[in-house]
Amino acid sequence: MGQLIGVLGFVGVLLLGDWTSFAPTRPGGHIGRVVGQVSSGLEPADRTIPLLWQMLALTPAWIGLLGGTWLFAKAMGRSTPGWRMEFELSDIGTGVLAGVLLQVPLIPVLYYVITLLLGDLELSGRALSLVDRVDTPLEVAAIYLFVAVGAPVVEELFYRGLVQHRLVERLGPVLGIGFAGLIFGAVHMSWIELPALALVGVVLGWLAWSTGRLGAPIIAHMTFNAFTLTALLASS
Repeated sequence: MGQLIGVLGFVGVLLLGDWTSFAPTRPGGHIGRVVGQVSSGLEPADRTIPLLWQMLALTPAWIGLLGGTWLFAKAMGRSTPGWRMEFELSDIGTGVLAGVLLQVPLIPVLYYVITLLLGDLELSGRALSLVDRVDTPLEVAAIYLFVAVGAPVVEELFYRGLVQHRLVERLGPVLGIGFAGLIFGAVHMSWIELPALALVGVVLGWLAWSTGRLGAPIIAHMTFNAFTLTALLASS
């Protein structure tokens, strides 16, 4: 239900602004867009949703995820979902270390093995198409606020605080953390990114389970996303 509310909210934003979510990741994509518009008798125009509106359009998805969590708790006869948002000083060091280790060396090693088996892969087209549209300091601030702060908090509350918690109760920690990590990777809807995101989900899940709170996985998730944004913005 939460995912459905998020999708409907994002589609609503696109319709209100007469925008499209399509954003070419290479110059050839823009050439193809212009050729298609001219051949159809339309004026050449880039109708890609502006970056700031795209960030704001995440809000309905977050409301859906967290609202769905509260509704689930009510349906289970609980007054709250049971989130443990406590932070301890050690969570900062643990979270930062985990976020950095995921970027270097865990994920590079994972994809080195995958490329040995499957050949070269285009790994970061979607992320590059996002940061390539950052042109102003306001957009830099917005992308960090939504991607490196807001998304980690909301996703940890939902995927570790609710989904994993219920799976661990039913399946035990090994299967529960594993399945929750796989779900976390799958909902991003990119098979190329699935191995990395599933690994991220498992590491964050282990932090949540081993500490019994969400402080460390939230910090790790923030570090991971901020590291990715900083690297992409520096190279763009």
